[in-house]
Amino acid sequence: LRHVAPFGVEHMVATTIPGSHSSRREQLGQLLLNRWPEEWANRYASRGYVAHDATIRRVISSPEPFFWSELDPLVRDDLSARRVMDEATEFNLRDRRRPNR
Repeated sequence: LRHVAPFGVEHMVATTIPGSHSSRREQLGQLLLNRWPEEWANRYASRGYVAHDATIRRVISSPEPFFWSELDPLVRDDLSARRVMDEATEFNLRDRRRPNR
């Protein structure tokens, strides 16, 4: 984390992408690097957010880096994806370049 902190990164996760029906235990077991708030990681896994997460869709569709704010088109008409993004902000997981997202 100290290597990316100068870029404003406070939280990050590296994982293989679990199947959408993976159990909470299976999802958490696939984490390679976890610097998410523990409560968020547990909520994310127990509620099956991997199936609705716009970041997962973005990573699958392109290897190019992206900013969180660039996911807006993916969540605009998807209430489940929007919920994941909105709840993540409760844990300070957001694009600091934009307020409230």
